[in-house]
Amino acid sequence: MLEPARVLSPSFAEVYPEAARQWLYQKNCGYGPDDFSFGSTVRAWFKCPSAKDHIFQIELSRLGKAFRNETWSQGCGFCRGLKPSVTNNVADLYPELANEWMRRKNGIGPEEISFGSNFRAWWKCKRGHIWQAIVVNRTTNDAGCYICNKGAPTDLRDYPDVLMEFDHRKNKGIDPHALPVGLKVAWRCSADTTHDGWVSGFYRTTKQERCPSCTNKKGSKGNNLKVTQPEFAKQWDKVKNGALKPDMVTENSGRRVFWKCKEGPDHEWEAKVADRTRDMTQCPFCMFRKTSVTNVLTTLAPNIAREWHPTKNGNDRPDQERAHSRTKRWWLCSVCSHEWTAEAHRRYERGSNCPKCATEQQIKNMLSARGLKKREIDMSRYRDK
Repeated sequence: MLEPARVLSPSFAEVYPEAARQWLYQKNCGYGPDDFSFGSTVRAWFKCPSAKDHIFQIELSRLGKAFRNETWSQGCGFCRGLKPSVTNNVADLYPELANEWMRRKNGIGPEEISFGSNFRAWWKCKRGHIWQAIVVNRTTNDAGCYICNKGAPTDLRDYPDVLMEFDHRKNKGIDPHALPVGLKVAWRCSADTTHDGWVSGFYRTTKQERCPSCTNKKGSKGNNLKVTQPEFAKQWDKVKNGALKPDMVTENSGRRVFWKCKEGPDHEWEAKVADRTRDMTQCPFCMFRKTSVTNVLTTLAPNIAREWHPTKNGNDRPDQERAHSRTKRWWLCSVCSHEWTAEAHRRYERGSNCPKCATEQQIKNMLSARGLKKREIDMSRYRDK
C-alpha cells in the first residue's frame, strides 16, 4: 500500500513538475506528488502521454533520474518496448511478421506482445517452414526464416548499411550482390576510416557483426587504453597478457586481463578493463583489499605482529594478516602476558594496545597527578560506625 513519509527534503512535485503532471491520484490512493520527497523509493502510478494505455508503476527516484537525464520515456515500460501497447505491439508495428505468427502454438496473439520482447515465439513462413525465434530478433534485427535463407546467396543491395562496409579491394573476386551465406569476407568501418578492418561472415537471420572498434571489442589508433587511460596502461602485465597489448583494447572493453603494480613484487591481479576504468579502481593490494607482503602486520607493524597469540588464532599467521583487517584476533601482551581480542586495524590505525596495561597506566597517571606513588585505600570509610 502506498504510504507517504514526512517530506523533509524538496517534494517530487517541486523537483520534477513535468513528471508530477503524469501522476495518477486515484491509483495512488489519493496521495499526490507533494507528499513524497524527490528521492523516495516508493513505487507510484503514472500515465505516460504517449498513449492512453501507457499506465505504469515505478520508483519515484528512478523516474526522477530519467527526467533529469532527459530520457523520461525510459521510465515507461511501454515506450521501451517491454510491455505490449497499442503503440508497440507486433501486430500493429510489424503486420508482415504478424502474418507468420502461430497463435495456437504461442498461446497469445501478436497484438498481445511488444516488439522488444524476449519471448521465444513460434513462426510459420509463407513456404510452410515452422521454427522458433525471439521476438526482438525478428523485429529489431531483421531475422527471417533460417530454412529459406539457408544456402541462398545474399544480395547486399538489400542491406545498404552493410554494403557500405564491404571492402571491395580486399574482397576481389567476390560478388557482394551474390554473397554466399557464411562466407567470411573483409569489412571496413564506414563510421571511422582509422578503425582496423575485420573479417566475418554475414547472415541474414542474425544481426550483422559491427565494427569491433565501434563496439569496444578492439582498440583503434585514437581509441585505445594507452591513449585514453595511460595510467592504467602502465599497469598492464606484459608477460601474462602475452601478445595482447594495451593499444589493442578500449577502456570500455569487457575483456579480463592481467595487471601489475610497481608498489609491490606480488601486486599482480586479474580484472576486466571496463571495471577498472568505469569505477577508477586502483591496485587492490595498495587499497588493502588483498593480502600482500607490503600490507601485512609483519611489514607495517612488526611490534604488533610480535604480540600475535601463538595458539589461539588457529593456522593464521601475522604475515598473512592485513594491517587494515577487521577480523577479531587474539593477542598476547609482551609486557604483562594478558590475553585479549581486537581487530588488527584498531591496533594499527588507532594505536589500540593491551587493555590491562592501559588501565594500569591510567591509574599511574592519576596517582602521579595527585602526588602519590602507590594506591592507598582509606579503610576507615568501610568500618562500622
